[in-house]
Amino acid sequence: MTVESEDTNYAALPALVISGTTIDNEPKLAVPTDTVFYGIGMPPLRVAPRAIWEDPHLPTLKGVRITAELLQPGPGDRLLLRSHPTADGGLRVSGHEILWNSTSVGQLSGQDEGRSLVITLNAAASPSVAHTILRSIAFQNTLSEPERRNRTVQLAVIHPDGGRAVVQVPVRVSWVRLADFQEGVDGGYGVYTGQHDAEIFEQMADISFPAGHSGTADEPRMWVDARAAFTTEEAQALIRFDNIIGEQPGQIPPGATIVAAELHLTVVDSGDGSPMFRMLQPWDEQSGTWVTFGYGIVPDAVVARDQYESQIGVAQVAGSTGVGTIWVSVTPDVQAWVSGEANHGWVLTSWDADINPAWSRGTDGMAFLPSEAPNPLLRPRLRVWWVPPEIPRAEFQQGVNGYAGTKDTRIRARATNGDSDADNSTLPTAFVDWEVTGGFQNEEQVLLRFDDIIGDEEGRIPPGAVIEMAVLRLASTANNGYGDGGRFHALLRPWQDTDTWNTLDGGIQADDVEAIATPTTVAGSPDLEPNVPGGYFEFDVTVDVQAWTLGTRPNHGWAILPWPGGGDGWAIELSESAILRDRPKLAVWYTVPAPSLRLLPPRVQSGQIHLTFTGPPNTTVIVEAADAISGPWAPVGTVMIDTNGAGTFVDTTGNHGSRFSRLRHSPAGGFPSR
Repeated sequence: MTVESEDTNYAALPALVISGTTIDNEPKLAVPTDTVFYGIGMPPLRVAPRAIWEDPHLPTLKGVRITAELLQPGPGDRLLLRSHPTADGGLRVSGHEILWNSTSVGQLSGQDEGRSLVITLNAAASPSVAHTILRSIAFQNTLSEPERRNRTVQLAVIHPDGGRAVVQVPVRVSWVRLADFQEGVDGGYGVYTGQHDAEIFEQMADISFPAGHSGTADEPRMWVDARAAFTTEEAQALIRFDNIIGEQPGQIPPGATIVAAELHLTVVDSGDGSPMFRMLQPWDEQSGTWVTFGYGIVPDAVVARDQYESQIGVAQVAGSTGVGTIWVSVTPDVQAWVSGEANHGWVLTSWDADINPAWSRGTDGMAFLPSEAPNPLLRPRLRVWWVPPEIPRAEFQQGVNGYAGTKDTRIRARATNGDSDADNSTLPTAFVDWEVTGGFQNEEQVLLRFDDIIGDEEGRIPPGAVIEMAVLRLASTANNGYGDGGRFHALLRPWQDTDTWNTLDGGIQADDVEAIATPTTVAGSPDLEPNVPGGYFEFDVTVDVQAWTLGTRPNHGWAILPWPGGGDGWAIELSESAILRDRPKLAVWYTVPAPSLRLLPPRVQSGQIHLTFTGPPNTTVIVEAADAISGPWAPVGTVMIDTNGAGTFVDTTGNHGSRFSRLRHSPAGGFPSR
């Protein structure tokens, strides 16, 4: 820093140079809180492809360390640094050397053991290369039947002087895979490209708007808006994600079962939302206009389906989305595409009463950021959880396939009309609300439970099953369904759907006595912005269903409690809803642990290895062999265990002077290793 003065008594003196050191120079490391889903048999998956590392005060990265550590690892778990190819070479590892193109940028240790990595950068590492290295740290499990529990990967950036930033990333290992699509963003298996969007605008009917008709280069805006009376201001938006179905890592294979799918949009102008009709015809964002689409898109079963299965907002257009990132379920649409229907994306028509007179007219336009937004993390995003079709599933929804075990109710505090003593067991719709009457805490809580879901009968979850994923699907489709959302707490006490606020002694407390204090999942956020829009939503409740299946906790369902201060009530449909698909639904994907196999001492006869073993009757096992106990292991045959639980196999391959054998269960139906 140079100090100068305008005072003539000092101006003639030599300039005084003061050297300063930034004391608070710790790095900043940000990683999304989303759980990373590693699917059994998948290639190594990047654990923090969206990580952001800020280090503006560091003149060089020489000596900076990036570390990754598996906390409480399971058998077969490992960490490694994945390559990141580019046209010029990109990131790769040669021995312990980390190379960017052909230049050494650091040293790597720990990859052989795989439980912790230490990356030491040198002066040739630029901030962008260091970012790529951080984002290329990957997790893999090498076993065919790994432990189904969450792991934690701890990432750290450490300065030579000891300043550091540390984050933790949860990793779930199961048969569930997550495919994550956002233009220009790495979802774990490489940067995705293929998202398209367009706006067609009635007022400028013969112009195409691939980035929306308004906004700036820094904030393009894609609009959805119904025309007001005597105007020509209707706007419709189209969204499509190409290259999402296929056999490559990160894609969804044809015929897969979709567990859940979410569309995320960054809303920059709050509005009414829209139904989402699947398009039936191809379209090009560079040439499509209001005119070329026949003066706006009409869902007529020719250009677009005449029925919708996903939506943003509600048909009565009461309320609004708020500003920020919103998401809604699009599971039926993605399942249709994966099952063979052509994927032409969606059209968001607005809640246009000219299309359906039963709708109110959605003239409060909604604007969101399109795929051209400068910040890739704010572009439209499609997240899809899927499993191989062989994974068993159990579904529970009132009135479907004879199921009649859903219990739900709404309880209300301090109501002046006596509602705190009212039986609300037959309500079709309920609100989760902090201030029913406004001005003071006057809660509405929703209680929900699915009875008779565990048992040996067909259609139930077998006791002791491994829950690969359990999803609670709720509909927020009633008038003024938009709201602040709520927190889902697993209940620890019994209740009846005829209970009231008073019979439950002042409602439910999340105190680890009446309900678990930490919510299993949430809708919305504690800052209450943006709103939870109307539509369909799926919530991950795996941890609770697993506890009920193992018998470690009784199934008392959930209490959905409002956020503190969340006075904009959020509506959900209950089991008495007149619309069947809007009733709460619990869908559970599970596997049943195979009984253990026991390999008896082998014997060698005439140059052949004779194996004898015991296991579950009438099941198939795979016999694998290796010349060293560390592997590599290779299958040498399969055999069926007989009805008495005994099996034999003769191995005629390999070096019998030094030969190792092992058995493993053959997954039912032969689960693919994609």
